Amino acid sequence: MTVVPYNQNILWVSYSFPPIIDAESIQSAGYAKYMAKRGWRCFVVTSKPTNALDVNPMFQEVLKAVVLNRVSHSNGAVRNAAKVINWLAVRLPCSCLDWLSPAYQEALRICQKRQIAAIYTRAQPQVDSLIGLLLKRVSNLPWISHISDLWIGNPYASHNALPHHLVNSWLEKEVMSKADVIVLTANRTKQIYEQRYPTLANKFRYIPHGFDPEFIGEKHNNVKFMAKGMKQVVIGHLGSLYSKRTPVPFLESFFNYQPYQSWTKQVRFEFVGHCDSAIEESMRPWIQKGLVSVEPVVEYREGLQRLQQYDICLLLDALVDKGGVFMPSKLVEYIGTGKPILAVTPKESESRDIVLRAGGVACDPRDPVDLEAAMNKLAMVVSNPHSFKVPESLRVSLSLPVCAANLEAIILNAIENRKHCKKNKAS
Repeated sequence: MTVVPYNQNILWVSYSFPPIIDAESIQSAGYAKYMAKRGWRCFVVTSKPTNALDVNPMFQEVLKAVVLNRVSHSNGAVRNAAKVINWLAVRLPCSCLDWLSPAYQEALRICQKRQIAAIYTRAQPQVDSLIGLLLKRVSNLPWISHISDLWIGNPYASHNALPHHLVNSWLEKEVMSKADVIVLTANRTKQIYEQRYPTLANKFRYIPHGFDPEFIGEKHNNVKFMAKGMKQVVIGHLGSLYSKRTPVPFLESFFNYQPYQSWTKQVRFEFVGHCDSAIEESMRPWIQKGLVSVEPVVEYREGLQRLQQYDICLLLDALVDKGGVFMPSKLVEYIGTGKPILAVTPKESESRDIVLRAGGVACDPRDPVDLEAAMNKLAMVVSNPHSFKVPESLRVSLSLPVCAANLEAIILNAIENRKHCKKNKAS
């Protein structure tokens, strides 16, 4: 990739960043990597792990390409007080409030000492957005807030009590009103915010999660697709299984669906990652028959290798109300492989929209009609997985080089708008 010589500095606030490996860290590092390739100097303010962690070799490039500023959580009494305040008064959808003050001070120092062109914050966790909010109040820099999940209305959040809801509603509104641009990773999330804040609708932009083509893609797929009668079709899932994200309802429907018992015996499900004991116990009969296997968490590189060996990739969304407004970052990695995708997801969901565009199968096992339609299509996929491939145009649009270019365009536009505002005020 040709480096574009903008040579502009950007403050990059991201609590999660390698060597921490989670969904948000992987996305943040990926965007920073390709922004650096485009000529930006990213001053990253991120958390300092409490325990020494080895850096995954896959992320060495980005760590060398950015300026890292690792900030520890507050210590002792301050940290404990922050936790108590968050629990009693705020109940943010994160447990990082004790990182707010030291991270803000470090970010402010960078803004004062470096010629920063723009502020970029990622969330989750929401503490990143709060740091951006504080910085915006003391600087005239354009602020781009990149938000992965809903703040208010998140089915996984714990701020349902009225006082907590009021505080979080106020904080969300402050972020939305003060940020120059809000980047959202799901169209359905964007639509919710446009309806919630109609006077701010022109601030909202959609850029999905992206996959890194240097890590994922057909050139990495090192397994032959099933030839009929040769082996079982492996449907694989990477990630944690817990009460709200469980395969059990679908597996019960799959293995008990009488019209399809002949071809369902050709299928084996593999789950790699943390699995709640209750879920594993529910799957015990299938495990004993060799129809399901459960394996522990693996290192990120090995996880991607597993992913690229599956015949079909399995996505599990939480089957809960309002659970379909998110775009799982795992989905873009699935799409990056080019493999067929089976999504267990609500009937109205972001995942379903994208999986169907990818030519995959989407199923809500709670709906008999939806289940039957999905099983019919899945039977065709199982018979010949190689014939169901993700359209290349969709793969390219969800690659990190393209996503980073779209983010760059938004940032440059915000910088230009801020310059025009200054000129208008001066005149």
